[in-house]
This record gives sequence, structure tokens and C-alpha cells, in this order.
Amino acid sequence: MTDAEWFAYYDEHKLAFKWFILGYFQADVWMGLEKNRLAKDRGKMVITMNKIWFHLPDNRFNIIRNPLGWSEFLNLVEE
Repeated sequence: MTDAEWFAYYDEHKLAFKWFILGYFQADVWMGLEKNRLAKDRGKMVITMNKIWFHLPDNRFNIIRNPLGWSEFLNLVEE
């Protein structure tokens, strides 16, 4: 996925996973993602998203439970 495609996918799906970022982390984590999005800094966004993924509870955020926005979030992290 090119950077342009990645950012477009993020923009299209971010509201689907915003809830769990705000629910498990401070608002500044979400604001940091949005700031890096405006700066088109995919690298910093992926680093932040990897940290988010690592700190979310495994028993709630997994492929089997697949909460709203989880698949979209993983698509961005794995690209």
C-alpha cells in the first residue's frame, strides 16, 4: 500500500477505532495520531499504533472477538 493509499484508508476508517484509543489511552495519544496524520508522518503513526496494539488487553482485542474497528486498525499496523 502506498503512503497515499495508507492515509486514505486511515482517514476512511479512523472513526471506527477511535473509541478504543480514547477508551484505553489518554486523549493526547489520539491527538498525536491526528497531528502526525496532518504532517503525513506515517512512520510515527505506525510506531504509535504498534504501542497501542501492544498495550491493549489481549482478551478483548483479538481476531476472535474482533471488536468494532479492530480489523481496520490491524490493517494499518500490518501495512
